Amino acid sequence: MNIAEHMTAIVAAGIAVILLLAIVLLAKPVRNLLDQYRVRRAIRRMGTESISNVVLSDGMDGHVFIEYLVLTPSEVLVVSVRRYAGAIFAADNMDMWAQVTDGGSFKFPNPLHEIQSATAAVKAHLPDVAVSGIILFGRDSTFPKGKPYGVLHISELTRRPKLAADTVIPETVRRAWDRLLELKSAL
Repeated sequence: MNIAEHMTAIVAAGIAVILLLAIVLLAKPVRNLLDQYRVRRAIRRMGTESISNVVLSDGMDGHVFIEYLVLTPSEVLVVSVRRYAGAIFAADNMDMWAQVTDGGSFKFPNPLHEIQSATAAVKAHLPDVAVSGIILFGRDSTFPKGKPYGVLHISELTRRPKLAADTVIPETVRRAWDRLLELKSAL
């Protein structure tokens, strides 16, 4: 092997190492972007319109943060997303839920309590319209012992057909939605 071939092999090996390093460093951010896209797409399937990152008065001198609000033909839906990986052990009446991964077991507060507070805050602003809430878990989570009522896995939404943009929304629900849009822009 002459010097030119040796140098070419060294440069090729260096490029391969740099590419491998770039793939390793960019894999997590690219995966996070794909997960965010999947969540937004799934939420669009739930209704005809959605807004994100809403802060509303809770009616008790405080505020609640709402990740997503979705307009459906029958109600306003409050959606909170949890991006936990691994097995999730949960029940309606448990104060703490558990996430089990290869790295161990971790406890986190029951998110149904949070969604109930957020739903109540929205309902206080929209007393004439049905309001409900769900917790949406990402694709890397499983529920080996079952999911509590009010919890959805993203795979359940990706199979659901998207509502048509011309879906009829009752006037009372439309007015309530417009009120939410006004409240969001007022803050």
